[in-house]
Amino acid sequence: MLRYGLLDNDYKPGSNQQPGRQSIHVVQKSRSQTFTLLHSTLSLNPQLPQFLQPRNCPINVYFIIDTSESVALQTVPIQSLVDQIKRFIPVFIDKLENELYQNQVYITWQFGGLHYSDVVEIYSPLTSSKDIYLPRLNAINYLGRGTFTDCAISNMTEQIQTQMASGVNFAVVITDGHVTGSPCGGMKVQAEKARDMGIKLFAVAPSENVYEQGLREIANLPHELYRNNYAITKKDTLEIDVNTIDRIIQAMV
Repeated sequence: MLRYGLLDNDYKPGSNQQPGRQSIHVVQKSRSQTFTLLHSTLSLNPQLPQFLQPRNCPINVYFIIDTSESVALQTVPIQSLVDQIKRFIPVFIDKLENELYQNQVYITWQFGGLHYSDVVEIYSPLTSSKDIYLPRLNAINYLGRGTFTDCAISNMTEQIQTQMASGVNFAVVITDGHVTGSPCGGMKVQAEKARDMGIKLFAVAPSENVYEQGLREIANLPHELYRNNYAITKKDTLEIDVNTIDRIIQAMV
């Protein structure tokens, strides 16, 4: 998770304070007064010292969608559960708004994705444009056949590396946790490799019929943060689980 304090580095030239240490002088004011002062100062003087400039924080979210038979055949018609996933993700990315956080950190978002069965299809590279991303998401259909989640995670990691995505990287893996094979070394191994590259993985269930241990092998620790019974729909309904989306985004920022 990203957590930002009031001022991480508000060194004052000419003072006895060492650079990189927190100053008690600015925070004598109330928070609202401090933020107002910073906002006014930043607006009037773009040539401020670097320690007063807002820090850029790009956040990349990569969606991995299981469209294999183990997911698609859970419902009739076959495509309907995949369509539910395609409804879930637009609601998710609609909540990803660029913002200046407390006048200190400028958060920007990119999103990309792939879907998979025993093959992997990349439907969108990382982009900040919903106009580019959403039509590509809506064009996917279920693939059927087997479930090679390890290869999907491996491809996601490669995509993020290839695109040299700076900032903080997350993957949202939507799967039931079942696999039919592990030709890419195993789901747990590939999840660990992604984590070694600094990618944090959330596991989200597409339905109530899941293999929980598989989902926990995917998700980062603690599972209370990265698994936590996340699902695309509310229990026993077809309504999108907005609470899942809100909790995941809260964990990201």
